[in-house]
Amino acid sequence: MNTKKHQKILFLLILGVPLTLNTWNIDNLYGEEIPALENLIKQRNELWNAGKLKEAIEVCNKIMNYYPNSNEARGAKVDIANLYYHLQDFDKAINAYKELISNPPYEWARFEALRMLVSIYQTQKKYDSAIEECQSFIRRYPDDKSIPEVYILLAETYGFVQNFEEQIKVYQDFIKNYPQDPKAKEVRFSIANIYANRIKNYEKAIQSYQQIIESYPNTKDAFNALLNVGNIYAFSLNQYDKAEQVYKKIVDNTKEESLVQNARMHLAQVYKMAGKTDEAIKSYEDYLSKPLSQRDWARAMTDLAYLYRQKKDYNKAIEILREIIEKYPKREESTMARFALLTFLSEMNEYQEVVKECDKIIGAYPREHQIVAFAMFQKAKIYTDRKDYDKAIETYQAIIKIYPDLDYAKVARSYLRVINEYYKKDKIPSRKEMEKIFEEEGVISIPALPSIPSPPPPPTG
Repeated sequence: MNTKKHQKILFLLILGVPLTLNTWNIDNLYGEEIPALENLIKQRNELWNAGKLKEAIEVCNKIMNYYPNSNEARGAKVDIANLYYHLQDFDKAINAYKELISNPPYEWARFEALRMLVSIYQTQKKYDSAIEECQSFIRRYPDDKSIPEVYILLAETYGFVQNFEEQIKVYQDFIKNYPQDPKAKEVRFSIANIYANRIKNYEKAIQSYQQIIESYPNTKDAFNALLNVGNIYAFSLNQYDKAEQVYKKIVDNTKEESLVQNARMHLAQVYKMAGKTDEAIKSYEDYLSKPLSQRDWARAMTDLAYLYRQKKDYNKAIEILREIIEKYPKREESTMARFALLTFLSEMNEYQEVVKECDKIIGAYPREHQIVAFAMFQKAKIYTDRKDYDKAIETYQAIIKIYPDLDYAKVARSYLRVINEYYKKDKIPSRKEMEKIFEEEGVISIPALPSIPSPPPPPTG
């Protein structure tokens, strides 16, 4: 027995100090020294950093037992819950987080515990439990400062299960109860975006964006909402006249250059879809007159080339494409332009130029196997169409040899059979015969080049 410690207990009793296990750990009655708090904290940190999470939990429990009224004990309570989470011992983590919600050691800990609890339930796909925890939190702690965040957490959980009607209701309750909250604007956009992109209720989406415009007049957010209204008219409802009015309003009334540029680009697309080629060209030229990223400049220039091709001004269209290629000869930005150029030259019956451009593509992207195989395939098709079967066979065989695992090899084998079994014998295969050859060679469809959009149809008339 430790006489000094018994003397201390006796002294406390004489003073009338009530003794509890928290006042003096029972182990001390048998002489065990209490570890210094600093040492326990150091030990916990070392164990945590070393990934020994179970041992770290044991040390956290010691901190809480030996120093229950310390700030470190309050922190240890949070640490234990998080350690169980990192151990993926979710049952114990759930119990620990629920305890933190009921008895938080810090003001901020209650919501953080709920957030982690909901995260666990979402990971386990127990969305009903996550929803119930959020609803229970709102009922039990209506005056908690974090309630606005809980509404957002609840709404996001409804979004996980695609219950968009309930998600909107929760967001609407947020706006009703916390109209001045810093996140109110973001929530209003969420409501409008759900109507537009999830529920596809464009009328309510436009109404919701309009509420943003009225709530934050003449701000960047208002013009962003207006841009979304224009996009609905243009790309969802095909109401090009209304879309045009909206985009013009943005161009004429805001000094936010990024918004103006967005509106110009969309305005050009609307004109193009409406068949107003000259107006589309003018809008693209306005858009291109301002500084742009390499990608945006190349895309807009390629679109502009297609518009000139629509006017049958192939010379101007090709001039634009060559400008892109010259500026970015070996970059992704010129890829679309190169393949547009193949299309335009083919439509002009400039077959030798097509072959030359295919060779340039092969030289520009030697490591891009899909692109090279595509270019080789285009060359082979040209040779086949021109009845230069020897060169066609040579090119198809090269595709098979160099890229045996690509779908282009299957297509190449199919066309080799068509050439040898039909074309070289002055025979034309029927559709059924072609389909049979493709099926036997395992061809489902002729592969398209990844990331290269299908070109618009050639001009008619």
